[in-house]
Amino acid sequence: MFKTPAATGYSYFSWLPTAGQLPPAYDYFDFATTFDGNQKCIDRWYGNAMKKVLKDAKGEDKFEIAQKINEFNAIN
Repeated sequence: MFKTPAATGYSYFSWLPTAGQLPPAYDYFDFATTFDGNQKCIDRWYGNAMKKVLKDAKGEDKFEIAQKINEFNAIN
């Protein structure tokens, strides 16, 4: 049986190039199903990935990404 790789190190950044094109963009649930790990690790990896996206974003994208981060933080 195929098992998705654990998001060790910064391998979860491989999700970022296409994450903005997902419906909805930067979807947590897509991220969680892409990588293998426990809930605490998945949450930490997603948070780190989104911080990187926010740092690299420009203009209106930055606002949309900040909203996603705020939604995620409100739930966790």
